[in-house]
Amino acid sequence: MQIYFFCSCPERGCDKTFARGSQLSQHVRTHTKARPYTCALCSSNFVCRSNLLNHIKRHQGERDYVCHKCGKAFVRRDGLQKHMRIHMAEKPHACSQCDMRFVQRSQLTVHERTHSGIKPYRCAVCHMAFAHSTALRMHVRRHTGERPFKCLICQDKAFSQLPHLKKHMLSIHKTSKPYMCTACKSYFKTKSQLQEHFETCENGRLQTSAEEEREEIGTMPLDKMRLLLAVLLQKISTPEKLETLGYGKRLIDLVLRDSIEQSGRDPCKEANISEAERLKRNLQILLDWTVPKIYMEKFKQERRSMEELLEEFAS
Repeated sequence: MQIYFFCSCPERGCDKTFARGSQLSQHVRTHTKARPYTCALCSSNFVCRSNLLNHIKRHQGERDYVCHKCGKAFVRRDGLQKHMRIHMAEKPHACSQCDMRFVQRSQLTVHERTHSGIKPYRCAVCHMAFAHSTALRMHVRRHTGERPFKCLICQDKAFSQLPHLKKHMLSIHKTSKPYMCTACKSYFKTKSQLQEHFETCENGRLQTSAEEEREEIGTMPLDKMRLLLAVLLQKISTPEKLETLGYGKRLIDLVLRDSIEQSGRDPCKEANISEAERLKRNLQILLDWTVPKIYMEKFKQERRSMEELLEEFAS
């Protein structure tokens, strides 16, 4: 006869039990909101070690679970399982107010907002609200002028959305594969296929290593830096000045560069450094120019980073 011992949750009103103490400890954190596992790269916090390890894989570009039908790769097994429903035409999540059904629970949640009118995602620049985080991200690019999807064949073509790049690649370059290895000129349908290719492409590995050396680990993402800059410029500049600089009509990096230049200062224009590093240097020039010297000296003594100051001034 085998005896089982169950661990009960001590939280009042919660009657959940667990076979192992470790499971109970993890569950209790849902009540206490404790997140003891911290990412050394970006300071994100997690309830359990496995979630932290999966998060680190995202930083490292590791996606072990690959769809055998379309090649899309995922960090977690459950991500692949949810994705496979697309190929199987399985839609288990039904809307209680209409006949719509969805592959993923998150899709249903977004759809239900069309009935409730809830729009939880708000733009930090103009305060417009959105039902979906992706819609907000697309909208923010109108303020920052960011076009992250670049055609690596054309010199000056970039797009704010991936479908626009795909359309360009198909109509102009006659390929349905928008991702290209610049080292060997091979094309790929998904980003994960390109990353997998880099492992076997000698020139690609050298190129990737060189790019990684130029990027600093753990710094603020470039898109967030641009968003905070857009907010800050709106706070410290007049509408007339911003319109003259082309605010909202071109990349925010160029707006900042020209603003620094018009003040009689020399902006960073170095072409041999990354976009992120160039923007960081110009942001530092902006802060040194606009923040009183006595405060900047104090911030330097406190060892406050440019990113910390930017986030504080833009909030």
